[in-house]
Amino acid sequence: MGQKTQSYRKMTAQGNIHSMTQMQGNEVMDDYLQHLFAGKSDISDFCMRYNARTADLDLLVFLLTGMPNLELRTRWQLTTADALLRYTKMAVADIAVRSGMGTRNNMYFIYEREFDQSPTERRDAIRQDGDLGRFAIR
Repeated sequence: MGQKTQSYRKMTAQGNIHSMTQMQGNEVMDDYLQHLFAGKSDISDFCMRYNARTADLDLLVFLLTGMPNLELRTRWQLTTADALLRYTKMAVADIAVRSGMGTRNNMYFIYEREFDQSPTERRDAIRQDGDLGRFAIR
């Protein structure tokens, strides 16, 4: 059962009444995933849209996924970058930007840390492992 946006009214100190909407956690999480999908990794920018602290987003991500926000972002970036490496001929620098890793150098160091391979070596490895014999005529 999905949660819905709640509306309420708030009165200011001057007596003005404003209608307010409060988004539920799953809606914020959906927006956050769209933010990541767009290749944006700056969470402070995202939090400003909701007038929230980064600690609030970290808690929400942990409650909904069971993993810390940094781990979610890193997994998201690696999954996106791996898919682009495997299925496209995009330059590594373009993939770094699109996946949210920023620069080619950032992507290189992340891939060395996570896979002990450069992005180019990783591209060759995942293409070979995933496609070897896959389209063989039997």
